[in-house]
Amino acid sequence: MRWLGAQVALAGAAAAAMLVVAGLVMGAGAATTLDDPAQLGRLVGAAVVTVPGVLVVRGVATAVLGLAPRAAPLVWVYVAYVGTVGMFGALLPAGTDVLSPFTHLPTLPAEPMAWPPVLAVTGVAVLLVVAGLAGVRRRDLEG
Repeated sequence: MRWLGAQVALAGAAAAAMLVVAGLVMGAGAATTLDDPAQLGRLVGAAVVTVPGVLVVRGVATAVLGLAPRAAPLVWVYVAYVGTVGMFGALLPAGTDVLSPFTHLPTLPAEPMAWPPVLAVTGVAVLLVVAGLAGVRRRDLEG
């Protein structure tokens, strides 16, 4: 369980760090191009607000690994679904995007920040990771 917990923590930290760096790079480029220093903060915020969505995807993988390890390859189906919704969501029938965590997060800077969905998606991510770790703990593994 400690091994999986460390892997999950590292994956979450790495994803968050990459999103912050991406936001910084995009923000710096926009601030320079538009001669508007405020773009840096706006685009870093837009990148950071997606972190809970990434953590939900990581949580789904953890939960499946801990609770139904033989189904672990199906996590890629979920990753493909989230990617498809992210790219083609507007073209898909209404309601097909409900299982994508990014659908529920504010799309900064186009819309104002809303904390309740960010906190709810973060809570889902935490619950999924806890469920996955609990599942691994109950399995009979030696090592």
